[in-house]
Amino acid sequence: MSDSTDQFGGPDETYDTLVNQIMEEVTDNAADWDIDTTVIAAGATLLIAWSKIYAITKKKTKSNTTQRDKKDIARANLSKWMRKFVKVWIYANDSMDDGDVSDCGLKPHKTTKTKIGKPATVPLMAMQAGNPPNVKSFYRQQPDAKGVKKRGKPEGAARVETAIFICTPLPPDAQGVIAFAVPPDSADDYGRIEDGTRTPMILVFNSKYSGLLFYSCSRWVTATGIKGDWSAPQSFRIP
Repeated sequence: MSDSTDQFGGPDETYDTLVNQIMEEVTDNAADWDIDTTVIAAGATLLIAWSKIYAITKKKTKSNTTQRDKKDIARANLSKWMRKFVKVWIYANDSMDDGDVSDCGLKPHKTTKTKIGKPATVPLMAMQAGNPPNVKSFYRQQPDAKGVKKRGKPEGAARVETAIFICTPLPPDAQGVIAFAVPPDSADDYGRIEDGTRTPMILVFNSKYSGLLFYSCSRWVTATGIKGDWSAPQSFRIP
């Protein structure tokens, strides 16, 4: 697609959805996408001005000409900023790929598609206790993966899958000793798989499992469903 293609010329309702989606995504991913937060803050001020007057003028019968004129001015100011921002900080940003651009509600800059194969790396995972009994699961790409070091997902990966196995207590043996279930050799047999596109993922557990150990393995999955290899299992205790 050409930089000259204007994606900010639609009806107010469509325009409002697009600009809010862009701002939400770049704000949430500013660090991973290497976007200057002071630039985002400037756009946020213009977006607030637009949102306030747009809310007033959504229904023409409940607004006056002066208010609708103010809405047009607010949209023009925001659009001018958006066009420059998108060109410099999104389309010319080496820290973003076509999937990231699409997440912003924009058309990918490239007109040719690169065939994406099986992900070559496995996620780096870290667990942290959340609101009991839930667990926060953080994932990152390998430091040497193709793409940008700060990005959560490597090039070509659309989401992460996490297999979960809870080490529940087994019936006591003849001596009354209670053992705990051991995870299968393959994560495919763990019995529960969660997936997500953003880090951290919140792993939700039933409170009856509080205090039990669980094992997890993760893998990258492309937008077309091609799955990478599972990472090595790691354990964490459910809070």
